[in-house]
Amino acid sequence: MQNSGPLRFADLPCLVGERICTFLEHGDLLSLRLVCRQTKAWVEAPRILSSLCVDIRRSAHLDRLHRTKRSVNFTNFKIRMEKLASQSYISTDFASTFGPRMKVLKISSTSACSRKIDLLMKCPGLEFVQISDLSLKNISPKDLAVLGQNFQSYRTFILDELTSARESDVAVLISWITSSQNLKHLRLPQIQFEIGYPKIDPAKKKPPPIFNLGDNGVAVRERAPLNDIAKDFCHANVLSPLIHYMKAGTLRLKTVDCVNLCMDINNDPVIFQELESACFHKKVKLTNVPFGLLDCSSHISKTIASCRGLQLGKVDVRNLTAMKELTCSVGFGISNSSPSTINFAKELDFPSLESLDLNIFTMQDDIPRQTVQTLLTTRRISLTKLCVAWNLNSSSVCPISGLQMGQSFPNLVILHLTEWGGDCAEFQNLFLGLQQLQELSIKDCKTLSDDAFCGDLNDISPFRKLTKLRNLRIRCYDNGITGRSLQEAFSLIALRSLSISFVGLSSISIRGLCSLDRLPFKSSIQYLSIQLKSGISYNQVKNVVDQFGNLKKYRID
Repeated sequence: MQNSGPLRFADLPCLVGERICTFLEHGDLLSLRLVCRQTKAWVEAPRILSSLCVDIRRSAHLDRLHRTKRSVNFTNFKIRMEKLASQSYISTDFASTFGPRMKVLKISSTSACSRKIDLLMKCPGLEFVQISDLSLKNISPKDLAVLGQNFQSYRTFILDELTSARESDVAVLISWITSSQNLKHLRLPQIQFEIGYPKIDPAKKKPPPIFNLGDNGVAVRERAPLNDIAKDFCHANVLSPLIHYMKAGTLRLKTVDCVNLCMDINNDPVIFQELESACFHKKVKLTNVPFGLLDCSSHISKTIASCRGLQLGKVDVRNLTAMKELTCSVGFGISNSSPSTINFAKELDFPSLESLDLNIFTMQDDIPRQTVQTLLTTRRISLTKLCVAWNLNSSSVCPISGLQMGQSFPNLVILHLTEWGGDCAEFQNLFLGLQQLQELSIKDCKTLSDDAFCGDLNDISPFRKLTKLRNLRIRCYDNGITGRSLQEAFSLIALRSLSISFVGLSSISIRGLCSLDRLPFKSSIQYLSIQLKSGISYNQVKNVVDQFGNLKKYRID
């Protein structure tokens, strides 16, 4: 279903005060994003609207949203709730009206758990569910049965935290997972255990023994600390059932996220080996696994997607020759007297490594500095994705040359930079060797200005030579980014998606943004996102957006 012509901001009546946050598509109007900051804030939804993202703050609520039930066919709903109590901010009418049709549900909140349960119960056909936190406490058996039945349709289930967890709650959750025939992608939650410690007798000054967690749990030794209880509980009640059903072939997962599951799992590598073995034989990809376990596994290099908690010099790299993706941190927990960190970096030049994600902290010692130089200047033909996050203090500088780094990855397709520590000249030199780059993300780079993007008057900038660049995201501080830099971005002939976010706007960036209506080379851009903090009016942004004739989707915050 298509509209007769391009859709403008004026086509939507808006009551969101002075600022509007929309997410629109020209032609097919399939999604709309609203920011509600007042009780009466509401945008009348178009009839063909199928996707809605609502950001609820302060006293705003959705009680009147069900009034659009005759003109809207929601299948995708995302809601973020901040500082809300368990009051009825999501109306029963809304859940009953749109729940049966929803396919995607994302809820981000630290409160109103009862509202989440209501939504989950009234959405029987969900396929993608992502919830920040959830509690199964005080849920009736009847409601749990409904939730379990609805769970059977989930293909992706992401739960970041299971709060106030009891053994029975975890057992219910695991039973839903292991009985599902459609679940393919799973992120296991962080479990906050609710364990009742007996009162301590002041006369004895020692805590009495702690009883077992239950008939199905592992026996806990006398006066065991809480972290040991949690570890045993997690392994016995979460890992073991997953391993059993995955080996049996009844649980057909494709990806398992272990970032929150592997609590102190370094002390119990046998359990992890069993999980890794079950994943390997079923071609399941593990993600976010503690790096310390890599040297105790024979097949992990073929199944792992990323690692965390890298301790250089303590990992046997002989089992990592087939690794394709690596995520690690450099700068903390490295022994200055151990040269094995440098050897590790040199040996990491594996032919199958395709993605490298580095989180680099303040480097004041020679060993971390040399390690980073080796990691980022060793020529890696196979690498197509590189993410580098510098966490440098004011006295630290970028430890490598931009030209060296660019020439080390001739086939790089994706590059994400956070807090670039070099100057504008090094930034430009970085792109001289990245002619295959298609996606570039630049975030929180305080040292960059117009000179980083613009060349001399008589020369074309290296940035403009990125002729294959299709996606560009810039989140910059206001330190001189003006219309000149934006003009360079719009001059990229292959650019299709542009996202700009300003932090700490001043009149410089405002003038640069407002001058976009006079810039050429804008016909290729189809997806535009501009995020502002303050200082610019809605009419100024509207004038900018209206200049893009080929836009399919844009978002103005």
